[in-house]
Amino acid sequence: MCRELSCIALAVAVSLVAVSTAHGDDVIWDFENGNAHRFDLWSVFPAVGWTDDAGIAGDESITGVGGHTGLPEAGVAWSIGRPDQYDGQKPAVEEGDKVKADGTMEYNQAGKNHPFTFPVNDRGQESYLNTYNLTQWGDNVHAQENDQIATSPAVVLGEGAVLTVWSQGGGSGTHAPEYDPDPAMMYADGSSGIAVLSAEEDDKWTLLASLHLNGHGTLTEDTLDLSAFAGKKVFIDVVDAFEGSWGWLAIDEIRIANATCKVAGFIAQLVDNELTMGFDAAQIERLGMLGYHVVVVPQDDVRDGVFTKADANELDVLVISESISSSRADNLRGTSAPTMHQEAYGWDNHFFAGAAVATNWYAGSDVDIVNETHPIITDAGLSTGPMKFFDPENSWTADSASNVAPGAEVLAQINVDGNDLAIVFAIEKGAELANGDPAASRIVGFSLPGLSEADGGPFGPEAMTDEGWAFYDAAIRWLNPRPVAPTVVMINWDFENGNDHGFTLWSVNPATPAADDPNVAGDEALTGGWEPGNPNNLPEAGVVWTIAPPTQMDGLLPGADPNHARTDANGLLDYFSGTERMTADHSFLNTFNLNYHGDFVHDQENDQIATSPTVLLSDGAILTASVAASGADHEPTLDEPGKGYTDGSGGIAVLSVEDGSLLASMETEGRNFEDDFVLDLSAFAGQKVIIEAVDAHEGGWGWMAVDEIRITNASVVPGP
Repeated sequence: MCRELSCIALAVAVSLVAVSTAHGDDVIWDFENGNAHRFDLWSVFPAVGWTDDAGIAGDESITGVGGHTGLPEAGVAWSIGRPDQYDGQKPAVEEGDKVKADGTMEYNQAGKNHPFTFPVNDRGQESYLNTYNLTQWGDNVHAQENDQIATSPAVVLGEGAVLTVWSQGGGSGTHAPEYDPDPAMMYADGSSGIAVLSAEEDDKWTLLASLHLNGHGTLTEDTLDLSAFAGKKVFIDVVDAFEGSWGWLAIDEIRIANATCKVAGFIAQLVDNELTMGFDAAQIERLGMLGYHVVVVPQDDVRDGVFTKADANELDVLVISESISSSRADNLRGTSAPTMHQEAYGWDNHFFAGAAVATNWYAGSDVDIVNETHPIITDAGLSTGPMKFFDPENSWTADSASNVAPGAEVLAQINVDGNDLAIVFAIEKGAELANGDPAASRIVGFSLPGLSEADGGPFGPEAMTDEGWAFYDAAIRWLNPRPVAPTVVMINWDFENGNDHGFTLWSVNPATPAADDPNVAGDEALTGGWEPGNPNNLPEAGVVWTIAPPTQMDGLLPGADPNHARTDANGLLDYFSGTERMTADHSFLNTFNLNYHGDFVHDQENDQIATSPTVLLSDGAILTASVAASGADHEPTLDEPGKGYTDGSGGIAVLSVEDGSLLASMETEGRNFEDDFVLDLSAFAGQKVIIEAVDAHEGGWGWMAVDEIRITNASVVPGP
């Protein structure tokens, strides 16, 4: 499929597109909550669309699955979502290990391959642009020749632009994206990663730079210096042109520093395809200074349906100039795009005001600022009272300040013959319009003249004062405020380097402390030593927990049950003399290390409990525990007071600090592998809790090893 046949830009068919000079900002594409950020997801070989089957992963209209031509040879393998996006559905292509007996997929099955930190990754995010989810495996979901390409909207690069991408997968991709010798085949086989392409008309689609992504199962950060292309308009392609082992790509986020992808639509009257009226040309320049790529839409394109409300809805901000005929933008009434409307004669058409009362042209140079608390006023640094707006005197269209919509706040007005006339007003999204409907977006009425040359126009930027432009800038910023990335507070207890993170390691039956023997594994002050049948030490009493890598006790005598210990010919502990149950270079909170076997190192009644510091849960709290092994019979359940947990309990327990009640628990049963176990704690938002790792099971697999516990949207409560 050649490039020209792919829909790759904002779907706006207009007669003229004017691009402003954008100043540096940050472009952030995080793909959270299914947000495609106007990317076009396509493949070299399009599928023959098929009727969608709700029981099969993906959209068959683009995957072609079930039809005459579809995946893997043709069709789109991209999706945007969490790895469990298609749980309960059948895979689009039969591949991988997530299919259950009933033929449907479940991502978070115990014992399966889980390349993602789930459900929330280490960056606090959970959704990916990916070629993985359709099978929850990714290998061979598309043929190598059927390149999968995700193309961004146009981006204007500023001075010092740098692209940073966080990704996984890409293992079978052998090199950074490069074009195939055959243009119809797009990228060369084995291409994997990011391609930066010119969006300028004179060299459109030229490959300017590329970046190889090959993170496998690790969320990897890569950067690409784009400073050499300052001032250039580009597209970003995400490319998966490979198949096989790790034959997929998952993008957590793409961020471009010192660039802009904000799009402003500007509805205006053009003369010979030129902006020659009022402040129109000056505003295009100003919007560029605010970081916008500006699409100029002739008024007739709105009237004739070439530019529709659906197109407007895709914009970051919409500006309707006074230069248009009053009704020419009526087809955009109710758009969800934040809107600045500059003609009082059109305000009532959009229900920003009631039926015209005093709508007319009024001459002057000063306005009165009448609201000192609105964010636009404070952002612009204005205060109540007179403000020079034009210099020299000019004119506005205005209507009675009392006639604006009930939900409008008048910010600036003039007074003519004792009548207050609105010049600038703001309407918050959801506020009441003149017809009683809620506003679909933020709205600013900002009167500016769009006069023709015959009536005194056009006007240069100097015709409006610095205060006037500050007012304008603040209004645009209020309409489309810079997104604030959500702050995800995350607790991360990784137990590396012996860090106990404030956990208390204890047992239901305390040992009688014994003198420590440096040649024996463990601390006899806690274990009491090893002597079966003695109620003062292991296994009947004492603490088995340690925090260290599984090689911690190499070269020492077993601290528990020497008859089943993993030892060398000299009877000394040797982790590598048996099956590696845990990753040797990771540190674990564990009941394994005292003899490298774990079974029966403590009696079932001598529960081993590790208690966290106090945690405050917030909205959306989710606990994820990475546990290497546990042979428990069931999730932790409280026993009688003083007895800890019921026999056979094992896993994670969440207890109320207020009354000690068990709020939630989960079993972390596993064999020979480390897996993630997830517990949704969102129902307990606002509560203080403690987290307990519980081993109340003696054998077989009578041990527990916790690699890490993460809790999103939670914080540790400071205290002793």
